[in-house]
Order: sequence, then structure tokens, then C-alpha cells
Amino acid sequence: MAKRGRKPTPTNVLNLRGSWRGKARKNEVKPDPDTPICPRWLSSEARREWRRIVPELKAVALVTRLDAVALALYCEAVARYIRAEATLREEGETTTTAAGGLKLHPLVPVRDAAVTQILKTCSLFGLSPSDRVGLPSSPPAMPERDPLREFLENAQA
Repeated sequence: MAKRGRKPTPTNVLNLRGSWRGKARKNEVKPDPDTPICPRWLSSEARREWRRIVPELKAVALVTRLDAVALALYCEAVARYIRAEATLREEGETTTTAAGGLKLHPLVPVRDAAVTQILKTCSLFGLSPSDRVGLPSSPPAMPERDPLREFLENAQA
């Protein structure tokens, strides 16, 4: 059975916000923060979006190698939206039927589905304004490592 309620806020987002809840999570998986590799199967428009967004996400530690597929899906949705919107601008959002009536262009649902997918995946990476509420404009400075404190804490354990 699926979990109910809101999805938990990622720990790194909580830490960026300065929340105590981020420090309270002890057993969370911490993937390697290495930059994801752009998949070869991405279209040229999707690759352009990848090159635009990955450095921004990396700068605020909101992406890891494990996020590559979700990020690729976001980039392809952006590319699909761009292609559909370009065609709709040229051809219009309606077409004429054989009987002389008007109907929606077949790319209107494609564009709208791309928008839905973009908005859903945006929230995964904090790409919308509401997802960034509470995040500081720059990440807080990480405290310097204190070897004495680490030694004393390990000695007590």
C-alpha cells in the first residue's frame, strides 16, 4: 500500500532551509553527490535543457547520479513542449475539418501533457517558486570539521 499524505521534503532541502528535521534523520540513504551523466538518448533540445539545469541543481546540491532518469524525463518533456509549441505557433491551435468545422490541433494535447509532466518533475528538483520557498538564496556555510569533537563523540560511543 502506498504512503499517504505529502511526500517528505528531501533532507538536503531541509538542511538548506536550516531546519532541525534534516539533522534528525539518521538512516536516510545518501547517494554519491556526483553529477549525473547526460543520457545519449536525449534529443538535442533536451540536451540543451540538461546543460542549462544541471549546473544550477549541482550548485545547490539538489541532484545526484541517481536522479539522471528523472532529470532526463524532465528535459525530454521540456523538449516536447518546445517542439509542440513551435508547431502550434506556425499552424495555429485549431484546424479545419473536412466538413468545414474547427477542431483542436492534434499537438494541443501533446503540449498540455508535456506541461503536466514538466510541472510534476519540477517539484522533484525544487524548480518551481513554491518548491523553493524557505530555501536561502545561498547555501549556509558548512561548519569546519572538528577532529577533537569527533574523537570525543566516538570515544563515548
